[in-house]
Amino acid sequence: MTASKSQIQQWAEAGALPPGKIGEALKVAGVTPAASEWRQFLERLLLGNGGAMLMSSVIFFFAANWEAMGRFAKFGLIELLLAAALTVYWRFPTRVVGQASLTASAVLVGVLLAYYGQTYQTGADNWQLFASWAALILPWALLARSASLWLLWLFLVNLSLMLYDSVHPLLWGSDGMQWTTLAFNTVALVAWEKAAPATVTVASRSGPRLLALASGFAMTVLTIEELISPDGWRFIVVLSVYAAWMAAFQFAYRRLRPDLFMLAGLCLSFIVVSSVGLAKWLFHGDGLGAFLVISLWIIGISSVAVRWLKSEHEVMSHEQA
Repeated sequence: MTASKSQIQQWAEAGALPPGKIGEALKVAGVTPAASEWRQFLERLLLGNGGAMLMSSVIFFFAANWEAMGRFAKFGLIELLLAAALTVYWRFPTRVVGQASLTASAVLVGVLLAYYGQTYQTGADNWQLFASWAALILPWALLARSASLWLLWLFLVNLSLMLYDSVHPLLWGSDGMQWTTLAFNTVALVAWEKAAPATVTVASRSGPRLLALASGFAMTVLTIEELISPDGWRFIVVLSVYAAWMAAFQFAYRRLRPDLFMLAGLCLSFIVVSSVGLAKWLFHGDGLGAFLVISLWIIGISSVAVRWLKSEHEVMSHEQA
């Protein structure tokens, strides 16, 4: 059995582990990164910085030489960069540089579409640009199975839905966009978690955590809006959906796939929603007294949430040991 970091700290505090042996114990337990892990981290960090700088140089090059370049020269340069990025991915499909090149090529597809629309004045709405962009890179995302590419695709779909809703409302009422965002990102989160392996690194959890943030933000905003302006049966429906959403997240990220970040987000959402509901109920008389009660409530519920998260962290550490 491999000891966790918290267990080693407990042994050190209890005096069972000499202070001079803590570093060695962390290394034996695999808590301290090995030299190969540091090298892999630095390779990815430098590659990411290099790719970002390369994309920035392309943007500044276009900005500085835009007027001097002809129409076909601009098209040719964008397509040349797109072909070069795809060539790098074709040569190194399983390496990090190949995955980064594929993501860069997906970004260049959007640049090409934007320049085409600007040059020929197609008259298309903004949402059509991002929807077309998402549709064109979807086969790449399916074939490459790249997390960064899937995140880009999900961002484009969310942006397309937001822009489309501003022109053609998706659902009835003013909160149609929140319901759509909640449904889409929750379904995407479930699909991502089912497709992801059971044992993953912290870095690979960025995708589902971002989707959970989008889903949680939409659910929290919906609930707050209904608490501020309750509307009969809609009030009951929204609170029921919120309770079901909270229960599902708590079960999924405590029992099925333990994740303290998700549980912390759940606590934050409940603190915000409960504080807004309390404020709505109290602000009818003495405002000073209401502020005092709400402040005490936030302090108290935050303390309870911190204690619960600490206990859950200890339980998760023992389960993973």
